[in-house]
Amino acid sequence: MLGLEKFYEKYKLWLWPVFVAAAAVGIVTAVIIPQFLDYLKLREEIVVISDKSAQLAQRAQQMEAIDQVAVKEGLKVVFTVLPGDQDVSEALSSLQELVNRSGLILKSVSYASAKRPSSDKDSFQLNTTVLGPISSVKDFLINLKEGSRVFRVDAIGARFQKDGVIVESDIPISVFYTAAPIASVVALDQPVPQFTPRESQLLSKLSKIVSESLLSTTDETASVPLGKANPFE
Repeated sequence: MLGLEKFYEKYKLWLWPVFVAAAAVGIVTAVIIPQFLDYLKLREEIVVISDKSAQLAQRAQQMEAIDQVAVKEGLKVVFTVLPGDQDVSEALSSLQELVNRSGLILKSVSYASAKRPSSDKDSFQLNTTVLGPISSVKDFLINLKEGSRVFRVDAIGARFQKDGVIVESDIPISVFYTAAPIASVVALDQPVPQFTPRESQLLSKLSKIVSESLLSTTDETASVPLGKANPFE
């Protein structure tokens, strides 16, 4: 005890400042530093929120500049040409209209769901038989490009009648559709996707084809021979 008292008497002038300094260090370590770190973290979050707010404001301006009516009409055209499902009845109607326009008789048509190549998985086949002059068959093949659906001729076979003028052609045709696309999210730092000039030109062409096809369907169906009443027979 005497040694402790002597130590205290000798260093008492230094002990109090050391104690105060140690307490101050403890307070700084336990209170001030965590609060300062929280402040830095909060400031970073404020900066991030501010940047996102600015990006959202810019994105809102870009969205306001988009012609929503034109976009809706464009989507309507796209999903008419490439519907989200097979829509076989609509494809048959479009095919019948093209046959009529070409001056042919649709003798028969059958649906085929045989396995397609992986690149053509979103398609089905209509095995079509038409009857008429060879020139009309050529017109039909050309008119397929102007149909309201995406058609592709897979093959063609021809059998001439006895008169040598009328030909019966077997034409398997692939009809394409598109599965429902997976929605993609555009990052805030990326611009709003816009149509390229080439895409806009294609969309305009498709819109014209769809409009003309719809008009032709109502105007021509009643005036051109349709062949069998039920082409599936």
